[in-house]
Amino acid sequence: MDNSQYGHPSKEWLAYGAAHPELHIDDNALDEKIARDPATYRDTANAAKEEAVRALIAEEKLDEHVLVENYTVPTRDGATIPLRAYRPTTTNPYQPVPAYLYFHGGGMLFGSVDSEDYSCMVWARRLGFAVISVCYRHTPDFQFPTQTNDAWDAFEWVAANAADIGVDPDNIVVGGVSAGGCLTAGVVFREVALAKHEDRKPRVKGQLLVIPWLVHRDVYPTELFAGIEKCSIVQCADAAVLPKSWYDLFTDLLAVKDPKEPIMNVALAADEELRGTPRTAFIVCGWDMLRDEAFILADKLERLGVPTKKHVFPGLPHAFRKYPDLPSSKRWDDRTVESIQWLVNGSARADEPGNWQSEIFDP
Repeated sequence: MDNSQYGHPSKEWLAYGAAHPELHIDDNALDEKIARDPATYRDTANAAKEEAVRALIAEEKLDEHVLVENYTVPTRDGATIPLRAYRPTTTNPYQPVPAYLYFHGGGMLFGSVDSEDYSCMVWARRLGFAVISVCYRHTPDFQFPTQTNDAWDAFEWVAANAADIGVDPDNIVVGGVSAGGCLTAGVVFREVALAKHEDRKPRVKGQLLVIPWLVHRDVYPTELFAGIEKCSIVQCADAAVLPKSWYDLFTDLLAVKDPKEPIMNVALAADEELRGTPRTAFIVCGWDMLRDEAFILADKLERLGVPTKKHVFPGLPHAFRKYPDLPSSKRWDDRTVESIQWLVNGSARADEPGNWQSEIFDP
């Protein structure tokens, strides 16, 4: 495998950095203070994002177009986690609608129930149906497998309570960004196995994996590549946004005792374990340490006949959407909505195997 052609900073990224030196977009160093006290930095970063989100919602008057309801989900260890549902005001409140069950990114460290309000409200309005955001517990306060268990418990709760929350149980798609992609893949992996065991159809119609984290660092399959320098975990170790220092911090804080843990390595699962996976959409960044994990999983799913939809943004780093005025950020938003729609429309045409749609910005 060799996807290294995608792993060089694009002209768009270089031009944006030159035009906005005040943003220091390539300053990717991990401050030692953060490494020593990640929880304090997390709380500060979450608060800053929540404030920005509230301002965007007010500016666009999204609360006039989207209804928001809060729920509490019990977890297997006796705790509870918050779940927030968003539904456009244009829908009939008594009519069950499809739902996009969403897990946020942030390396299992960042994120809160409020930090996702803007994205979820925009998606709900554009999609015309429900978006449900799960706020799983974060590191360093909680380590693996709390996050993956929270994700599964939330999925089970939504599936069991679909009628009560106005969701069509036959139209649930699951998705997530980065670490949320890891949780998404884990939920679907578990559900496919359980469905086989119980001799029934999976309760997931499809999954959206956006810049997903699908392989544990310590079992990375470098042998699959034309050369170790070609694999993204090596080629993109100094990339913007998610360099190796941050990637290692997220991995270490999660503290997975057995790096071969299947739920953390869905891209390495055996064919028989992946057989029966529902249709899957991918959105991937080319200049990103996590790039090739999506390619590995996509190749496996396509060999098994799973319908896929695949987009790659060459030369752009992990989660570049944090810069909303970067031209490709609008296309990121559009591809996200289109991918969710494709998943809900179970008969929509899939991509040809091996054919990734290259999202090169052309001004």
